[in-house]
Amino acid sequence: HDGATFEVEVTAQSAVSAHGAALDHFFDVIAWCWDGNWTPELEERTLEMLVLLDEFLARLESFTSGAGGSGNPYQNMVSSLRKHVQRYLANSIEDHDRGAVGQCHTAMREMLQSLNTFAVMTGMGDEATNVAARAAQWELARLQATPEKGQAELRRRVQHLVETTDEYVVHLMVAGENSSKIVSLWPDLRETIQAMMEPEGPSCGLPIDMAPFVALMAGGSAMSDVFAKLTSALGTASTGRPRTILHLPQIPLEQIDTQETSDMLVERLNEGLVSNSCVLGSVLAHYKIAEDVERCAVDLYKILSAGAGYVSQEDGSVGLVFDRRQATSPLAGLPLDYASFLSCRKRRDRLKDVGRVVRALPKKGLKLSLRINTDLDQALGLLLRREDNWVNEKLVRVWRHMYESETHPLVVFELWVTTADGETMVAADFGHPHNGNCFYIATRSYNKDYKHVEPGFVLAYAGAKALQAAGYALQSFGGVSDSPVMSYKPVVALPTTREKFVSMLRRVRRGKHASYVPLAKGAVCSEIKEADLWAYEDAMSKAQELARAAQQPKGTKAPKAKKAPGDQYKGADAEQKARKRAQAQSAAAARAAKATPPAAPAAQT
Repeated sequence: HDGATFEVEVTAQSAVSAHGAALDHFFDVIAWCWDGNWTPELEERTLEMLVLLDEFLARLESFTSGAGGSGNPYQNMVSSLRKHVQRYLANSIEDHDRGAVGQCHTAMREMLQSLNTFAVMTGMGDEATNVAARAAQWELARLQATPEKGQAELRRRVQHLVETTDEYVVHLMVAGENSSKIVSLWPDLRETIQAMMEPEGPSCGLPIDMAPFVALMAGGSAMSDVFAKLTSALGTASTGRPRTILHLPQIPLEQIDTQETSDMLVERLNEGLVSNSCVLGSVLAHYKIAEDVERCAVDLYKILSAGAGYVSQEDGSVGLVFDRRQATSPLAGLPLDYASFLSCRKRRDRLKDVGRVVRALPKKGLKLSLRINTDLDQALGLLLRREDNWVNEKLVRVWRHMYESETHPLVVFELWVTTADGETMVAADFGHPHNGNCFYIATRSYNKDYKHVEPGFVLAYAGAKALQAAGYALQSFGGVSDSPVMSYKPVVALPTTREKFVSMLRRVRRGKHASYVPLAKGAVCSEIKEADLWAYEDAMSKAQELARAAQQPKGTKAPKAKKAPGDQYKGADAEQKARKRAQAQSAAAARAAKATPPAAPAAQT
């Protein structure tokens, strides 16, 4: 229009994507809806689960260790599950911690997903049934302690999930997927869910039994899913749109070898992936970190180039993560997204608070500085002492190689505090440049002893400012959920869907897999000021603009310029309208003249 070009983004939703989104949103809400209201009933049920699961998982671990020797995948799975459940339950009892309680729910749900398989293998069917029943009672105590608002949101999510599953089952039948497990199971599952949601029933209208929802998660076609995974293991890349949801799909490395194949994979995952995770490798051989650290570094960069992230497991395997909700910082080239970031008052207030902290540091004899890649050992020390840390020794070995690499680098943003006694690192962000001018934060940590200087927030904003100055267009903090440990992400970055994130990435990326904007090592900012915080100045200007608008009295409008007759008419017929208006005015004047009586003749002298 008039020489200008406009770009419009359109997102289409299918029955597959709608069902997958409803599943992920339900599981996110139910995991984190409890707000910290610790009740006697919840404490009693938590203690029961701690004792029961310790005994049950100990027996299960003993059985799996004798069936295949040490290192078999079943033993590793049960051992890891037992350790996590024990820690989360113990932390819940000791600290009444919201994060630990949510992680308890997630761990027990993962256990229920594998319970039937283990029960058949071990002959512990009755015990498994008892565990599932006790878990439902724990859920009831937790959800009854949840505020009414959270319960109402949970019921709304269940209703939406039922509606999308109805449409999904119809889609499967039309698509010829009548052999799908969900087609045959859905009538009974639907009845079970609806009975559970009856307000007067034993569940009090709350989704306390995870079994029907876990069954929905594996709601693809039984035979076609198995065949697809086996063909993927043989190196056959999957193409085209998914006909079913994709739960823990197998991703062979060749599917992310080139930009073309990785883009095709991302399109499939965008529409069908549920639970955010993929198995890298195949059914026959999961990808594990090997002795060839350079080869591993290349493979990690293939994941990043596709727009995904990675996590490592205790056994050395690497998983691909592609979260439904992403946190991104639009550093350049995305003006509408940057405006959206500034429009949130919570983000502007946080920037204002962080600016106030930074401004007050000199009065306290403190100074914060930003550096890049000056002390990896101290940065790893901050990270590895975290309980929820997922970085293992094998990945650390690869990272040490990447720390010195120029083609597939590990970049560590370091926040240092200087006092009268010396200096120490108080926060570190571990990340990778990729796709030319994009940056991915794999994980981060900070020293809680310096919480009063807001180290995590200062580093996030100062690091983003440094990336922007170096020419980067997009920074990603990975996935976002309602977990309290991720509550900072929607504040320091813009939360988006993964579809939107992929669109942003493709608009700004440039170069090949290993092409990136270099970042100079060493001191970046010797003393951080407010101006060194990304978006700080624009956020303060936005706040002042809104404050001025709020001070204007309600109902008042800015004075308008007086228009000449006919100016208010716009369009192709403006002249005609102005002519008719002039004629109407002349006719009115003539009528007024006729209605006026003639004046009396003047007297003659």
